[in-house]
Amino acid sequence: MIWIQRIKPFAIAIAVIAAGALLTAARDEPSRIETVRQQGELVVAMRQGPASFYTNSFGPAGFDYELASGFARELGVQLKVVPVESARQGRDLLAAGEVDMAVGQAQHVADPAIAHSIPVQSVTQFVVCDTSAGPVPANARALGKRPLLVAAGSPHADQLEALRRDFNATFTWREVAGASEENLLGAVHEDRAGCAVIDSNEWDFHRHLYPDLRVAFELPRPAFTGWALTAKGDPSLRELANAYLARRLADGTVAALRDRYYAHVQSLTGIDGKRFYKAIRHRLPRYADLFRREAERNNLDWRLLAAVAYQESLWDPAAQSPTGVQGIMQLTLETSLQLGIDDRTDPVASIKGGARYLRQIIDALPKDIPEADRTWMALAAYNAGLSHVLDARELTRKRGGNPDSWPEVRDNLALLKQQRWYSQTRYGYARGATQAIIYVRHVRRYYDLLVLASNSTRNDQMMLAMGGPAHSSAN
Repeated sequence: MIWIQRIKPFAIAIAVIAAGALLTAARDEPSRIETVRQQGELVVAMRQGPASFYTNSFGPAGFDYELASGFARELGVQLKVVPVESARQGRDLLAAGEVDMAVGQAQHVADPAIAHSIPVQSVTQFVVCDTSAGPVPANARALGKRPLLVAAGSPHADQLEALRRDFNATFTWREVAGASEENLLGAVHEDRAGCAVIDSNEWDFHRHLYPDLRVAFELPRPAFTGWALTAKGDPSLRELANAYLARRLADGTVAALRDRYYAHVQSLTGIDGKRFYKAIRHRLPRYADLFRREAERNNLDWRLLAAVAYQESLWDPAAQSPTGVQGIMQLTLETSLQLGIDDRTDPVASIKGGARYLRQIIDALPKDIPEADRTWMALAAYNAGLSHVLDARELTRKRGGNPDSWPEVRDNLALLKQQRWYSQTRYGYARGATQAIIYVRHVRRYYDLLVLASNSTRNDQMMLAMGGPAHSSAN
């Protein structure tokens, strides 16, 4: 389910002052944009989490992070991220002058000290409840006396007040100070009775951590989110931020970022998610140390290696496909012989061989391909063969695209099943091209979920299976 709605670029471009607008009046003091350039960095408050800003084996990542990084590059400065737990904390830092911007902010939060940018995306607010307490409520009236949690300082309390008035309902809620979206979900999960209000983009990621939680209903007023800047002083930074966002909405950059960070996660069904986290609890502990050891030996993220293994075999060392591949890493007989593996069903040998094989593919790709595109191409080669990925890169180049970009290579890899295109390549027809594209998408979503799980605040055996301490999610 895709809950993030696209903002039409032309609708906001009208509201933007000309992109090249400059300050016309001379000032004794430097403008805000001059100050940013003099200090050499753009300081931005970002909420920690998969929908905004997080760190994986490729470095800092996230929708908000990449969008803000592009703005910093345009300004010719470094991006300095100040991680925050809530949108309210970001606004407080902005008001105190400790950051230049706070991203991922709801546009209708009324504060005379804040100037909102043009909207970047629209998110829906969900009321999420635990199913173990019985059927989830269908509307606000059906909430009854169920405990309802919202993050303090979010716009959700105002929306609930309007909802209670419109429905003449009697439900109440509690605002939790300093709570992240996952804190709220964790509290509902542990309480086994209540509900929480969660933004749809956060729910897309976290719903797989909590398969017993369900969306009961959505609040009637979608929220537009964007960047928050100070309303004080000259508008130079605000004007440039708005112009930048308008261009990135119009040229498809924002849509591409949404696709990169949400599409593969949204494709995971509730059944798949429940099966995956059951496997984390019961199967992964048997092999986690093997994944860590072999990943370290081959300079890989163990969660990526584990994600490949899950996609290949569901972490079942006895798995065997109709095509003859076997074991937890599903190695072919030819590959096993090349790697010196005698028994593909031996999980130690299979994981060792799979890690070496993936490392060999990554190293065989041209060195100038950046991460994470390099890894996604290597995964496609793990599934369909390196030769076809190299053909897809060359076809991308011939068609005027960027052969170092996985999304562009992915689109051209799909063409290698059509004679018009594969006839132009060295290795020809790629029977498994479509399968390889799906394969990469699935491995990416399992990898992202393993990264999310390893940073989770859940307080149960799942955290122990990931090799980290269990933390309380109650606030």
